[in-house]
Amino acid sequence: RTPALLRVFFSLRARGVLTARLRLKSGAELAVLNTHMPHKTDNTVRMWRLGEMAAGAAADGAHVVLGGDFNPLASVPTPAQFAPLLAHGNVPTHAFEAPANRTWDLTQPLTRAEGESTRGMQLDFIFVQPRCAAVMHA
Repeated sequence: RTPALLRVFFSLRARGVLTARLRLKSGAELAVLNTHMPHKTDNTVRMWRLGEMAAGAAADGAHVVLGGDFNPLASVPTPAQFAPLLAHGNVPTHAFEAPANRTWDLTQPLTRAEGESTRGMQLDFIFVQPRCAAVMHA
């Protein structure tokens, strides 16, 4: 079970998106968006807004990389939770079902208590907009 102090911390902690825009030597612009979603929460509305932000940066001509700790719910299929991002053209850099994609340390004392998530589930993800994906695979 999550200690009471951590539950308060997680519920009060402001969430947002850290963005950085970089001009590359080639003259292209790279927009990097990073987030940390609240855990044990339906983040659908946040996902729609995040998808809009990434698509907007791409529409402005930037190559876009979006990543972070998305804290998906264990009770909802991962692709369904990311549907708002996918609807805005964000492409995951690897399959959601990829085995052994655990991205957190199970021995770390701040990890979720038993029953709050699948112990082997992936929390951190990286997405790119199609234009950036084309450059990455070129």
